[in-house]
This record gives sequence, structure tokens and C-alpha cells, in this order.
Amino acid sequence: MTRRAHDAYYTPDDLAAKLVYLLSARLLPGCRVLEPSAGGGAFVRALWPYEHISGIHALDVDPDAPALSVSVPERWWQPYTTQCEDFLRLPYPVQ
Repeated sequence: MTRRAHDAYYTPDDLAAKLVYLLSARLLPGCRVLEPSAGGGAFVRALWPYEHISGIHALDVDPDAPALSVSVPERWWQPYTTQCEDFLRLPYPVQ
């Protein structure tokens, strides 16, 4: 993992892809995914192939986190929203 600003360590793309694959049986059609610490966007990019989910909401405390400005693939029609917030300080449920 690579150390970044704010003492962040971004997950490598290949590791994120493997973890998402291992959990893919739990990505039910219509589910929305919350990425509470989006960082470099590895988990967001790993989710692009799962078109049956209904959206991704990515958060990060670092306003310069790459995931907050990731380019969405043209074929991705589901909502992809980002927010520069501390996940642990947000009221439940996250909007």
C-alpha cells in the first residue's frame, strides 16, 4: 500500500478487485454500496463490473482524494455520488 496525504494508505487495485469478487455474492440486485473511505478509488473501480447494483456512494475526509473525482465509465448508468465528509461523524442513514 502506498502512503498518501492525511496518513492514508490506498488499497491496490488488484487487492480491491479480489475482495469485491469474494463478496460479490452479497451484492444483490438493486443494492446500493457505501464506500466510507474511498481514498484512491480502488473499491469504486472494482465495483464497475457489477452493473446489477443500483449505485455507489463514496466518502473521504480528504478533499483531494482521487475517488472523489474519479471518471465514471460511460456504460455506468447507476448513480455514483461522492462526498467529502468523515463517515464516522455522519448521521445515520447516510444520504
